[in-house]
Amino acid sequence: SLEGLRDSIKQHGVIQAVAVRKIDDGYELISGGRRLKAAKMANLAMIPVVVHEKITDQTSLEWAMVENLQREDLDPIERAKGFQLMMSRLSLKQDQVAERVGLKRSTVTNHLRLLELPEEIQDALIHHLLNMGHARALAGVTNPQKQIALMEKTVREGWSVRQTERSVQAANSSGGKSPASPSSPK
Repeated sequence: SLEGLRDSIKQHGVIQAVAVRKIDDGYELISGGRRLKAAKMANLAMIPVVVHEKITDQTSLEWAMVENLQREDLDPIERAKGFQLMMSRLSLKQDQVAERVGLKRSTVTNHLRLLELPEEIQDALIHHLLNMGHARALAGVTNPQKQIALMEKTVREGWSVRQTERSVQAANSSGGKSPASPSSPK
């Protein structure tokens, strides 16, 4: 994606300025690191910059994290880890993170729940074998081995989110026995 950004910058220039703050011996980049790298790759000598005066370390970190989390190319696990990092490094609660990144608290909560899933399911999300709906459904199974088995079946058989939800319900109501493939909606 950095090469695509470089090509876009070659054609159109840097449309959105990077943000920096003044420090003792120069300037420190706050946000726009990918734009800066791509501009360097495009051999640009100058790009637009906004210099922010009197920005605290805390504010600088927050701005950088918010900008990173608003990128469209993040998978759900990257986004969840970013929310978790904001909470720990900035001492924020879920509702405060949601407010800062412009999302509903439930969206932040749902992402954070993904980090409780087994690594195999997280990997499936990272590799786009599952989506958030599948993962939320699988979180409804308490046993990690059963979650993994259902995830594997979901991926192998190409289940929809609804089929996965029905499979989870069947697994929970059958005492955990592996359910047959859920029927397709009629």
